[in-house]
Amino acid sequence: MYLLLSLNASQSAKQYLEELKTKIQHNSRVRILPPVSNSELIPVISQYDAGIFMPPPLSFNVANTLPNKLFDFIQARLAVAISPLKEMVRVTEKYNIGIIADDFSAQNMAAKLNGLTREKLIEYKNNTAQAARELNAEKNEEIMSGVLNELLYSNER
Repeated sequence: MYLLLSLNASQSAKQYLEELKTKIQHNSRVRILPPVSNSELIPVISQYDAGIFMPPPLSFNVANTLPNKLFDFIQARLAVAISPLKEMVRVTEKYNIGIIADDFSAQNMAAKLNGLTREKLIEYKNNTAQAARELNAEKNEEIMSGVLNELLYSNER
């Protein structure tokens, strides 16, 4: 398994990123790519197998987040590998699209990734392709339009 990092680092993270580049420079399984624009993101990441997103629950908002990153992975038809945050777990389990770490440690995620078979990865990617048909802006627009129409025109009946 290879690891690809595509980071859009803030100024404060640039020093860490340089240190990380030094640590991995002799590891052919890890690459750090330059950031890409939002319009390029899905085509670029769709070339890979899985998206990893492991934020720790540092605040109430993070603990209950349903981040765009997860939907980016889904639209790119990637298997997902996530930390056990409630809302991400709900989507991942509902659609059976990836692995969920038992805790927030890198060691646990590494063990989960190392236990992932090629067959299971293909299954997750196929399931993510199906989920992408439901979890997209067009479907959400239909739902929101229906809700708004109901609210706006319910008194006219």
